[in-house]
Amino acid sequence: MARLTITVEGEADEVREALLHLLGGDLVGTSGPAAGLPPDQQSTGDGEPTAAPPPPLTWTHDELSRLWAHLTDPARRVLREVADQPDGYRFEELERSLGLDMRRIGGSLSSVGHAMRRLYRVEDTYVRPWPLVGDKYKRVYLMDEQVAEMIRELAVQSGDEDGEQAVEEG
Repeated sequence: MARLTITVEGEADEVREALLHLLGGDLVGTSGPAAGLPPDQQSTGDGEPTAAPPPPLTWTHDELSRLWAHLTDPARRVLREVADQPDGYRFEELERSLGLDMRRIGGSLSSVGHAMRRLYRVEDTYVRPWPLVGDKYKRVYLMDEQVAEMIRELAVQSGDEDGEQAVEEG
């Protein structure tokens, strides 16, 4: 395990600027307590942001249904399985449950990436969040609870509520 010790001394604004520079941050402001913060998070001085932050990206049932319709059966099966433990489905547990190794699971999930790019990417920005996020350090898949609920409903509607369909090698 690597260990790094850095000492930064100075006024708060100087320290913030030095740390942002060190981390490759983009300095939006150059001085004051909001230095380095994006414009929507900078304050007018009364403690209120100058602009409201953008709302978080969420899914509607229709949008997720549209994505679901473009997914392969193996991708649907993986999403359906993770929807049962959206707060963290361990990779090893998912491998056992599906009877597949992570390479095949990843291949199955490539369908999600293709559908997301085709349906919900505008230029280089995704306009919907990914329905599934893999945390490689904790070795878990995570899913928003509302997305998980919609996926469970979609699986029932499409006749895959038991996850019986085979996952093809990916």
